[in-house]
Amino acid sequence: MPKWLKVRLIVAAAGVLVVGLLVGGLVWWFSANGDRIAKDGREAETAGETFGATHAQSECVDDSLAQLGTCGSVDFMCEAMAKVRLQSCLSVARDDGTCKKAPTEIMKAATWANAECARRGQSGSQRCGRFLGGLAQACFPPGKAR
Repeated sequence: MPKWLKVRLIVAAAGVLVVGLLVGGLVWWFSANGDRIAKDGREAETAGETFGATHAQSECVDDSLAQLGTCGSVDFMCEAMAKVRLQSCLSVARDDGTCKKAPTEIMKAATWANAECARRGQSGSQRCGRFLGGLAQACFPPGKAR
């Protein structure tokens, strides 16, 4: 067997091993933390509905951005819970036209989100851009007409 083939086989085997360990680690992590994630999701949903019941949609965005500001620098679960809170808040909040302003096209949404973040004093914030870029999705989840 040529040396180059042996090297490729070893590299391929190492790659398969790394992918297997990664998948196994993710499965283990989700099985160990699934109950906590579900509980946190229910709490975020309840908090969003409670807040939204007495506020306008724009206030839901403000509240969720404030919640997002408490997240650590790489805390994707916290960001996800802020999105859950926003979506549940928007579903019951008083319509003040906020959702109508959010573009649904990807490029327009990204441009709008960056401008909106700058308007809110968070210019250049990737987290804010990601969050507001998905505002139309939060306003109009699958199955809800625009």
